[in-house]
Amino acid sequence: SMSYIAEVNENTWVVLVDVNGNSNPLHISTSTIEWLRDKLDYAKRHDITVFSFTHQNIVDHSLNSERYKLYDDNDELYYALTENGVKANFSGHSHFQHYEQLYGLKEIVTSSLSTYPCKYGVIEIKSNGIEYNTRELNVKHIEEIKQFFYDTVLNKEGNKLSDEKLRAYYLNILENYYFGSLDKIEVNEEYLEEIGSMNGSLYLEAKYISDQAGRDSNHVVIE
Repeated sequence: SMSYIAEVNENTWVVLVDVNGNSNPLHISTSTIEWLRDKLDYAKRHDITVFSFTHQNIVDHSLNSERYKLYDDNDELYYALTENGVKANFSGHSHFQHYEQLYGLKEIVTSSLSTYPCKYGVIEIKSNGIEYNTRELNVKHIEEIKQFFYDTVLNKEGNKLSDEKLRAYYLNILENYYFGSLDKIEVNEEYLEEIGSMNGSLYLEAKYISDQAGRDSNHVVIE
């Protein structure tokens, strides 16, 4: 595969795990897993801090998480990383900004640079861990990009609700979820119940997101 390791300094590595090869797309070869375990074992024995990068997500970040994760090899990769002390994984693929933790592995999903609001992540390595923050790219045609995003993603879902009040509430939840700003969500249980009476699938999604209210996925500290 095209997997490789970059040495940031003598005490820090980043490993990029490739699962998009031509021979068996979305699967990790046995040789890659063996290579990864060998390198991570070396790093663990020499007190080297390792952060990993994958395109697909390893941890669940949505109700439709299976669309964004690896196929049969997800658990094998997860254990290869966690058993060897990898602190965090960084991924993309889903095009939304989100942070989640599954037992020993913390994962940050960075939203797509080409999707509104055109964010990228900045990782600062410190003596006791890392600090992650997002930045927005200064794009000339940002209003056109924003309109395209709302037309093809948010409004497509929101239009399933006929009540304007509920539609606005649902769109606000969905918007903050995509942008990683769950700390800006104000949960309204009455509105959630009304959405549930109209559309069960939208309710499940809105409830899933609302249960994470207060979380800021644009600023994450991992020690």
